[in-house]
Amino acid sequence: HAADEKYNFERLSKTTIMNQQPLL
Repeated sequence: HAADEKYNFERLSKTTIMNQQPLL
């Protein structure tokens, strides 16, 4: 479902940002 894809995308985006923060 589109809603699931959006949820997964937002979750992945947040996880990626959290993982990249220490590199900054």
